[in-house]
Amino acid sequence: MLSDRSYGSSKAYQGGPGGIKQQTINSLVNLIFGKTLPDLIILLDVSPNVGLSRRMSGKGIKNNRFERKALKYHEKVRDTYLRIAKNRGQKKPIWVIIDGSKSIEYVFSEVIKAVNASLGIS
Repeated sequence: MLSDRSYGSSKAYQGGPGGIKQQTINSLVNLIFGKTLPDLIILLDVSPNVGLSRRMSGKGIKNNRFERKALKYHEKVRDTYLRIAKNRGQKKPIWVIIDGSKSIEYVFSEVIKAVNASLGIS
């Protein structure tokens, strides 16, 4: 299965700026996902300024409730994502952080490397 969000976003959005205790979030995530955890989570990391700028530069894109939040909110979400990713180590799910501010070619290459490594393909 390939998904753009779910496991990590629940923890990052609710636990960081949402203020819900990680223990509560972990209990809910465990209840929802059970033993069905992703093998790999790829975090394309960019600063909130870059992410918001990219989001708003698309055609027909409107501000939703998340884009209207203060920059501090987005910084907390990013910090929470990075903290979760770095604290996982090699436990399932494996998190790979890729610098999303680099070129499309670089990001694509790093994603392919991460997926291949996860699948045991050299």
